[in-house]
Amino acid sequence: MRSEKILLNKKTIRLFATLCLLLALGISIFSPAGSAITCQAAKTSVVSVTGKNLSQSADKLNDYLMQQKAVTLNIRGKKSTSKKLLKQLKKQIKKTNAQGVIFSCDYQKTKGNTSRYTISSEQSSLYYYSVNFIKKLYQKERSKYINSSNTLLAQDYIKYPGEKNRMLRTAYEMMILWLDYRYTDSAIGSYDTAGHNVIIDTPTLKTNAATLARLNTKTYGTLKKCSDFSWIIKKITTSSDGTIHVKVKSFRQFKKSKKVVKAFTNKDFWYDTYYSATDNTKSSSKSKLSGKKAHTLLLSNQQSIIALRENFCSLSGAMKIWAIADSGYFSCSTSRPSYGMLYRLHKSTCDTGAKGMKLLYKNKAIGKCIHYASYEELVFKQLGIYVDKCAYFHHAWTVVRVKNSAGKILWIPFDYGIGPSSSLAVSASVKNKYLKTEAMRYKTYLCMTKGAPTYKNFTTSDFK
Repeated sequence: MRSEKILLNKKTIRLFATLCLLLALGISIFSPAGSAITCQAAKTSVVSVTGKNLSQSADKLNDYLMQQKAVTLNIRGKKSTSKKLLKQLKKQIKKTNAQGVIFSCDYQKTKGNTSRYTISSEQSSLYYYSVNFIKKLYQKERSKYINSSNTLLAQDYIKYPGEKNRMLRTAYEMMILWLDYRYTDSAIGSYDTAGHNVIIDTPTLKTNAATLARLNTKTYGTLKKCSDFSWIIKKITTSSDGTIHVKVKSFRQFKKSKKVVKAFTNKDFWYDTYYSATDNTKSSSKSKLSGKKAHTLLLSNQQSIIALRENFCSLSGAMKIWAIADSGYFSCSTSRPSYGMLYRLHKSTCDTGAKGMKLLYKNKAIGKCIHYASYEELVFKQLGIYVDKCAYFHHAWTVVRVKNSAGKILWIPFDYGIGPSSSLAVSASVKNKYLKTEAMRYKTYLCMTKGAPTYKNFTTSDFK
């Protein structure tokens, strides 16, 4: 009797084990023969990478990541070789997503001549929100500088990338146009009054700004007030039939004049000299002209670059930082901007990874200096930019190392924007010891970052 019980118990155990195995395999003993319950476990997408298919691999990987899928990367080569290919793949995908965003991954193992890396769904989501955040930020930033007139003005930057030279060339052509259009106000006006035929020898115009300014009476008034047409006239001769021939100076001759340089490299002149797309006869106040909606005749080098570069990835590292700073997203705003962080001393949304990037994208990030620095660090890392998060005297900021288009390395403290903030709420002793002058602020902000100089090593012209 006892042996029968033991046998029964063994049969029961075997039956139970069989049932467990069938359930684990997803098969029901109650389902019709041949039918099966499909397992709904998520599948990991696979991308194989070699040195010959980087572009195609980047396209395929970008598609998977933008679907927030987990991905396995099988990269040709041993660990050291595969890391080089991985670096090239990250460089390629910056162009693929057009925003300069890279992805994060983890090395797993090498088998034979293939190394395996994995991208989790969390890392994939971080990539997804990073691409969307940078795209939205740059679209808003660029919209400030791309209207019909600014697009034309930006093209002047290509011909004359030096700001001073562009100012002088624009002024030179404006004077030629106005001499031709309103010469009765100049030294040759008396000839016209006397009934002479006047012919002005004008060179080929090269700047769009001068053409845009031609019909603006406000511009002409400003030009006439601060200059003299004699600056542009080289020689006046009279032919046998009484025709007056006016020869103008060359641009080289024109820009040698100290009076010309003083008048036309003055930024105040360019605030008063502008082209309005809506009304060429009415002028705006000077304060409005220095605002975001001004149609100035002279865009800065940085504004011109933004207007010319449709995709964020085409900017240099230095210009990426300039664009992010100029967007105002990380400005210390105590009221929520249309697109930007909200400063709150006692309230924050301190999330990292995909959650943090989602908050930035959805315009819901809140916090004080330490949270700003954390979010900045997150963004800069996703752009493949070296960043160091620093903290001292109850304040936090980031320092980035980037190159401009000329290859110069810039070390930039980013504290609600480019450079140390000059209006921190600190004690007088701290201010006098560390922050009193610009040189002291840069030394304090940079001294904790390894490899950085202890002084400001860039100017505005370095952002190109």
